[in-house]
Amino acid sequence: CSGVQSAFTIAFLALFVVALYRRPFVLVPLYLGIAMIWAVLGNTIRVTTIAYVAARSQVDLSTGLAHDALGYATLLLAALLTLSTDSLLVLIFHRVGAPRSRFNPFMASWEWLL
Repeated sequence: CSGVQSAFTIAFLALFVVALYRRPFVLVPLYLGIAMIWAVLGNTIRVTTIAYVAARSQVDLSTGLAHDALGYATLLLAALLTLSTDSLLVLIFHRVGAPRSRFNPFMASWEWLL
């Protein structure tokens, strides 16, 4: 069990989404940063859950199959949050489309960049 491994997995997933959906290359640092946030959140939930369950009910989730299942569940949560964030970024960075009546240099540069 390693939090670094899940961070690499989520980073790979973020880069895979960028490549699969052909997102603009300029957004790669944003995707990787968000992936790291979700990986840290998933590991925080996993460690907190282990400590909480041990204190509350004297069940040890730090070893064995239960630990593996909890790790995979939090990894799945981080992966789903990464995919959900991709949908949000698509909404934020969608094509603006220049109005036909006049030229807007801000919109033209936005379209060129993203």
